[in-house]
Amino acid sequence: VKSSIPPGQGAGSSSSLSQAIMEAMMRHFLADDLHPNYLRWFSTQLENKWHGTVSGIVNAAIAYKRIMFYERDKTTKFIPLGSPMFFVVGTTGPRSEIDPYAVMRGLKQDQPLQYIAHHKAMSENAVQLAEALQHGDTLRVGALMNESEDIYETCGIVTKAMQTACQEALNQGACGARMTGAGGGGFVIACTPISRIEDVQMAWFDMGLKAVSILNFGLDRIR
Repeated sequence: VKSSIPPGQGAGSSSSLSQAIMEAMMRHFLADDLHPNYLRWFSTQLENKWHGTVSGIVNAAIAYKRIMFYERDKTTKFIPLGSPMFFVVGTTGPRSEIDPYAVMRGLKQDQPLQYIAHHKAMSENAVQLAEALQHGDTLRVGALMNESEDIYETCGIVTKAMQTACQEALNQGACGARMTGAGGGGFVIACTPISRIEDVQMAWFDMGLKAVSILNFGLDRIR
């Protein structure tokens, strides 16, 4: 199995591999036209064998190939984009010097009021981001990404390399940039106008980032 996604860095590589294995097997033995729910369910069961119980949210996003909005104890929603949007993503490498989960656990224990304030701010940011995506407001999406990055930096879970990568993306014309992924990897993502994608990519390549690629959503809306 070959992949451009570095394993073990919190970018969904295990979910992607589980999905690829199950989809290949099911299409070979069962049928070519499979409902995403079947693929999501079986890939989640496979990943559970590797990691223990997983949420299944990443598996669903991979199976349906759509942007999703998740809130704890609420029904997960698909987000229809108001217009096409482009993102550049890359990784600075594993975050060996910072364990974000440990940092947040410490913050919750030692500074509970600050932890609650950060949690509330991120929740409100996510709701506003979902609304901006639905309205196709690229500039607002970028601004909210910058806002969430500021919150992450205040929490102390962003490495210097990730901060530098985000700032360089903004310097090259990105509308917004922030860290992404779970605690294992130093992934960064930038919402970028199509005319500046190559500039952001080349800047990140020059900085030594790996797995630099483009994500595009909502191109089916182009007529």
